[in-house]
Amino acid sequence: MNRITIVTANIIINVFIATIVVELFSDDISMNILHVVLCLVIVLFILRKWNYTDWKFKRWCKRSGIHFNKLDVGYNQHMRRGLYATDDIKTGDMLIEVPLTSCIHEEVLPDATLAEGDYILSTKLMLRDKSSGKFEGYMDYMPRDPHLIADWSDAEIDRINYPRGYELREMQKRENEIYPKSMKRYMDLVRSRRIIYRYEASHVLMMIPMIDMINHGTTPENNGFEIDTRIEDKYIKLYSPRNYRKGEEILMSYGDTESGYESIDHHLYRHGFFTGK
Repeated sequence: MNRITIVTANIIINVFIATIVVELFSDDISMNILHVVLCLVIVLFILRKWNYTDWKFKRWCKRSGIHFNKLDVGYNQHMRRGLYATDDIKTGDMLIEVPLTSCIHEEVLPDATLAEGDYILSTKLMLRDKSSGKFEGYMDYMPRDPHLIADWSDAEIDRINYPRGYELREMQKRENEIYPKSMKRYMDLVRSRRIIYRYEASHVLMMIPMIDMINHGTTPENNGFEIDTRIEDKYIKLYSPRNYRKGEEILMSYGDTESGYESIDHHLYRHGFFTGK
């Protein structure tokens, strides 16, 4: 039983208990039954929608030649989606392989700024989305609203007690104003999910399905910004940088020493979360 099923089962139980307690004080038996049925239908609808969304994405992965080993999509107690080990994993195990033809990528000159490269890749991402073609299953699965720092309220910034958050918010707002409003979602997706391969002659910016679902985290075994991805036989392959136990979430560091930002600012500006204490 996966995490979302467990959470939903708990919701169903709580709904039934609450309904029974409330209806004990009512004499209308027909209304009692109707309330129970309505509660059950609503909960089952939510469960079906979540499971259907995951199933649809994994079906798209299969059709696109994307294979994953010893892991699957899962959710934590806060309903944060990520990848979880379905079996014990050892360092060096191949976890994911994605055909280059199933990635969305763009090559830019090394002297291109991050914003310029992001906009070029975002444009390609938007075109793939509007075409409703090969990448429809991937685009539909990505967040509708990544909610990066430009979208944060004063209360959200105050909550992390990091005054520089206000400055970063204004910086990202100014950057957003340069581009059409219709590009915002795609810019935010690229900011928060793309991976850069840096070569002497060019930089390759890539959106890599499934691999880009891995959440941020650092451990004694994984405290650098690099992840073990390799281009082999026209595939992007991800190898495990450390051991994982069954049920453990697969994590990688989102740090980038060449981003131009210190660690806290990098994560807040590009990914929309705070790593400070």
